[in-house]
Amino acid sequence: MHRTTRHAMLAALFVLSLWGKDYNLNQDEVEFSHYAAVQVPFKIGEKLEMEFGWSNICAATGSCQVKQTVVDGKNYYHFVVSSRTTDAIELLYKNRRQLSSTADMSSLLPRKYLGLERTSKDVRQTALDFDRNTNIAIGKVGDGKRIKEVYTIRFQAGLDPVSFVYFVRSLDWKVGDKRVLEVIGPTAIYAITIEALKEERIKVSAGEFDSMKLKLKMKKLTGRHREDDNKKFRDTYIWASTDEHHLPLRMETACFVGTIFCELKSFQDGQE
Repeated sequence: MHRTTRHAMLAALFVLSLWGKDYNLNQDEVEFSHYAAVQVPFKIGEKLEMEFGWSNICAATGSCQVKQTVVDGKNYYHFVVSSRTTDAIELLYKNRRQLSSTADMSSLLPRKYLGLERTSKDVRQTALDFDRNTNIAIGKVGDGKRIKEVYTIRFQAGLDPVSFVYFVRSLDWKVGDKRVLEVIGPTAIYAITIEALKEERIKVSAGEFDSMKLKLKMKKLTGRHREDDNKKFRDTYIWASTDEHHLPLRMETACFVGTIFCELKSFQDGQE
């Protein structure tokens, strides 16, 4: 092998060792509709306190906050979701997580997503940068020290896991409504089907509310372990208040034993 060629190959391998593996993700299985946010039911400063657990055991607490940030001279929503395991659970396993999304203040479509998870064993950092002109997102996965994987993802409507929650809140739901939303993770594209089942009164830690019960079904469209993951996904049920706030009151999904839940503990309204 020519010395110049060998040096070029070594340089390429060195760059790959620094930046990790590159993947291209694209799918044509589902054509997504472009829904528009009907109303914005939250204000800057809103804070939801949540608890997460299994059956009747609280395993973690967290919050969802609506903030504001400026990017390139433009105002954006900055949604921040954080959680941490309770002191009792941390005797066995520690998990601290913070997810954030920077989203347009009119369409609620995301521009950037960041994730940081620290456990007893390791650290995982994720990021997504959305280009709305090309409909391409760049996803990155790292361990806190270096980027291990880079994904080039072609999307259609493109929500991230955090902006998805706030976007669903912005829609009007009537019994029988059914929508399929595209959610982009740093390493895969998902189709989440949401169906409005019924109106019912529900009592949670934050109080008693009139709500709409929604059924969510997730399908992984791209990425590794796609078929195995789709077999593991269970239907998820969410109760959202039918008042002007469209609050996420409770979420339930069955697991191999019992039920995993997330419930609203308290609500602090934002400011105009």
